[in-house]
Parts: sequence; C-alpha cells; structure tokens
Amino acid sequence: ATLALDLPRDGGRALVLAGRPHAAVALANRTPGIRAVTARDTATLLAAAAECAANLVVVAPRDFSAVALERVAVALATRPAGAPPAELAPPDACPCGGPATASCACTSHPH
Repeated sequence: ATLALDLPRDGGRALVLAGRPHAAVALANRTPGIRAVTARDTATLLAAAAECAANLVVVAPRDFSAVALERVAVALATRPAGAPPAELAPPDACPCGGPATASCACTSHPH
C-alpha cells in the first residue's frame, strides 16, 4: 500500500523481494502509475524494466545472487526515469469525452 502511494507521485523506484513475484506484479500493476515487471535473470529483468519504464521491479530472491540483486538495484536507481511507452500511459480522458474520474455522469462504461 505504501509503495502504491509513493512510487507514482514522487518518481520513486523500488525493488521488491517476493516469494510469488508474478502474483505481486499482477497486483501492483492494478495501481495507476505503477509499472511493475519481473524476470528470472538479470539481463531479461533489466531489459523489461527499461522497455516499460518500470518503477517497480519484483523478484524472487531464490533466483538472484546478492551481487545480481545489487546490480539490479543500482541500474534501477541510476537510469533516467523516462516516459512510459504510449500503450502503458494512462488515458487522459474518459471515452465519453469527459475527464476520467468517478464524477463522470456517463453510464456506458465503469470508472
């Protein structure tokens, strides 16, 4: 919950160790502004993070050595933030033409 509040707003980044990284990524990506990725090797993980402009990297500690985790953390912290790819950017407006907020009065789709 804390990551969901702080990462999108402050331009922060995080490396999370999880026993079930795929489940953690799926849950994290439900939160607007969070772009989470996971992989089982350092090269694939860093490529995925760069491709998605990830601000959250989730890994299973059993898959990475301490040196590899340090490399991932340094790479995540020092790379430029960059904008997310267009297909991952949040929508600017509701499909009805109004702002994408809960106060929209349209009934054709959920908010």
